[in-house]
Amino acid sequence: MGAADVVPGVSGGTMALILGIYQRLLEAVRAFDVQLLRLLAS
Repeated sequence: MGAADVVPGVSGGTMALILGIYQRLLEAVRAFDVQLLRLLAS
């Protein structure tokens, strides 16, 4: 997805959709534990 930033007009989200990993990406973001991040930061 990072390589998509090199191509003008193509975003990482567009590449995720084209590659078929968009749903997995959304699930990974949804499963992210914000409380854990706060605990590690303190």
